[in-house]
Amino acid sequence: MARPTKQGINFFSLDCNFDDKTELFLMESGPAGLGILVTIWQLAYSNDGYFIHADDLPLLIKRRVSGDINDIKSVINLCFRRNLFNKKLFDEHKILTSRGMQKRFFEAAKKKKAVQIINEYLLIEVS
Repeated sequence: MARPTKQGINFFSLDCNFDDKTELFLMESGPAGLGILVTIWQLAYSNDGYFIHADDLPLLIKRRVSGDINDIKSVINLCFRRNLFNKKLFDEHKILTSRGMQKRFFEAAKKKKAVQIINEYLLIEVS
């Protein structure tokens, strides 16, 4: 029996220059915010691909960036205020995702034989 295909990816691109909403987020959150944001991207892309379940996310982030859980939750809330993640999908499904995350994931996943898609989580059109 063949091993199942990994859903996530091992590499994702990171722009040299961030857009305005990310720059404003970074100005408000500082270096800790950047560490938390990149950690969220790493966890999402390497596991589920274009989203991440948010249930134990603060603990998973704490393991990597060693911060206070309440500070991590505050940074995630700031991500919502700056529209870095889709609040509606978080409220409905308890996931973190964004159009940008999905675009980057599906671009990187083009070489995969198959990718599992949950239509309710999609913010972009995928062929």
